[in-house]
Amino acid sequence: MRFGDLDPSLLPSLLPSLMLLGSIFLPNSVSAAPPFDASAVRPETMKLIQNFVAEPLVCDSEVGVEATTPECYLIVHRLAKQATAEEIRMLTGHPAPGVRANALIALLYAERDDLFLELIPDHFHDSTRVTWHSGSDLRSVGLAEIVLSQAWRNMREGDFRKLQEALLYFEDSTDARYMAFQTLPIAERHEQRVRELAKQRVRGAVLALAHYKRDSDVAIIRSTLPDRATEFYAAVQIFPHEAFKEILEERYKSIMAPKYLYYRSEYFAAIAAYRDDWARSMLRRPYRIHFFQDPAAARSSVMYAISVEKQIPYYRDLIWEFSDSEPMTGGAFRRLCDSPSSQCTEYVHRTLTRLEELNLGYSSDLVGIYTDYLKQSDAALLKEVIIEQLDLERMHIPRPYLKVIQETRDPDYVEPALEYIEESPEQWSQRDLGIVLLKYGDADIKERLMELRKRKSMLRTRAFQEALDQWKPRKAP
Repeated sequence: MRFGDLDPSLLPSLLPSLMLLGSIFLPNSVSAAPPFDASAVRPETMKLIQNFVAEPLVCDSEVGVEATTPECYLIVHRLAKQATAEEIRMLTGHPAPGVRANALIALLYAERDDLFLELIPDHFHDSTRVTWHSGSDLRSVGLAEIVLSQAWRNMREGDFRKLQEALLYFEDSTDARYMAFQTLPIAERHEQRVRELAKQRVRGAVLALAHYKRDSDVAIIRSTLPDRATEFYAAVQIFPHEAFKEILEERYKSIMAPKYLYYRSEYFAAIAAYRDDWARSMLRRPYRIHFFQDPAAARSSVMYAISVEKQIPYYRDLIWEFSDSEPMTGGAFRRLCDSPSSQCTEYVHRTLTRLEELNLGYSSDLVGIYTDYLKQSDAALLKEVIIEQLDLERMHIPRPYLKVIQETRDPDYVEPALEYIEESPEQWSQRDLGIVLLKYGDADIKERLMELRKRKSMLRTRAFQEALDQWKPRKAP
């Protein structure tokens, strides 16, 4: 199993006895890679990496724009399979940053952690900018940062811990040292070094420091707040010390004032970590006060904070209390409603009939969870809910509802669905619902859709035409 497949929270905190770093890594003053010599690399290997010479591009996702696989992702995997270890060693010394980065990553894909560990210290300081292509996103990052992020995802656990130690004790400056703190906790034998780095304000170091839970470190953790609030709140989640309560109370107004604040959820998660009466009182505040700018966002942050798996047992009653105005997360619902109950059924019914109000119309995952629950517990109620939404003739029809109509082919859906297509404003749900109705294989339904097509542009789309071309009458049972 590769290290990236493991849940970091399950990693053991006890490691083998400390090995001398000098026996694992070559000294920084000696290059582990020889000076680049193109003649030492086969022509077919040089051809593989030629695009990286001109363009410093790193792709870490098999799925890119429009669900296609980026060529650079394929190339680095070919490099891992086809190049020899000595060729890749040579390429890590290439003058082009795109070649260096992809050569190092190829070692990870080839599961040559040993060679990667030998070579990577020479690149800890390399902040040359490369373009990181992840999914459909493009961003500029430092070479060491992107390579080390791939190491975190792909290395075996024991080997990554060796890399972590090397980063902790690397003497020169590096913008990528924070990657040492991506897997926590860090063994107590490194506590003093972690504390030094936290005092130097190295990103992520206070999170590692918080795991040691020392009263003497409270001031160091507190000092993070002005510049890196998210990191401070994350540290409090790990080490909910009484001294931080006053700070959290003082920060409440500034947390609630902005309309958009990306770390609001971390703030409430820090409060939830205390699991006491004070925390419960603070978590209730956004549900009792209505004059701040964005109550929905604040309440969503609170629900997120108490719905984390480890917090659910302590806040079950608050989750139910708040669920009237803020939907549960999917994980919380599954945990609280793993078996049908009247309370769960009432909650699902109440939520599904307020999709627009709760901004859930396009939340297919959550609506799907609720729909699946009613499939098992009360299919008649589910039919009632779907027909009621069709009768509204104005809102988007969630995909889980379309799936139910298609799977059941229940004739009770036909008239409400046709009326929805006829009367609702132009929207993609008309097309999708029309396609589902064609799958009934009923000639009368098809004929009525053809009449509606004259007036409804959504039934003249390519997707609907393709469904029409594939239409077949359904055989009688």
